[in-house]
Amino acid sequence: MRRLCALLLAISVFLFTLNSCKSNSSVEHNTPPVIGDISYSSPIFLMSLETIEGEEEPGIVYREVLDFNNLITSDKTIILYFFTTANSDLSGITAGVEDMAQYYGDSILFVGVDCSQRKDITTAYGVVALPEFVYIRNNVLVSYFEGYKYDYWEIEDVMNWIEEMK
Repeated sequence: MRRLCALLLAISVFLFTLNSCKSNSSVEHNTPPVIGDISYSSPIFLMSLETIEGEEEPGIVYREVLDFNNLITSDKTIILYFFTTANSDLSGITAGVEDMAQYYGDSILFVGVDCSQRKDITTAYGVVALPEFVYIRNNVLVSYFEGYKYDYWEIEDVMNWIEEMK
């Protein structure tokens, strides 16, 4: 567990350092009817890299997704992150997903879907285990991470999978 925490911390620092050289992105790239206000309790949210008033550096905020179908059918590259709030995040997966969202900025949109609240979307994508990741490019489902096929995996395995899909 200590090794995992150290690894996640190292990845976070690495991603933050790399991302500090990138331009700031904001929710302005999305149409207002698709993405809503900041909400940390929404069952579907976009992890958006923004500079919040009073802060010097950009960080990840959760924006409510108001129109999931319109977002998914856009020409964007999207990673759907299926999870449930019913299980605690012992391995820090959500923090790792936030790091990836920060690293990729607006080139890949990271959308969280709480399976306990949106079973319709979970079923539509055939999610069989949690957490799960789905790669969508230009409105086409490209790949599943299929974490359940691994004996053990870490967030860097998900990053490697994303890089293979690019």
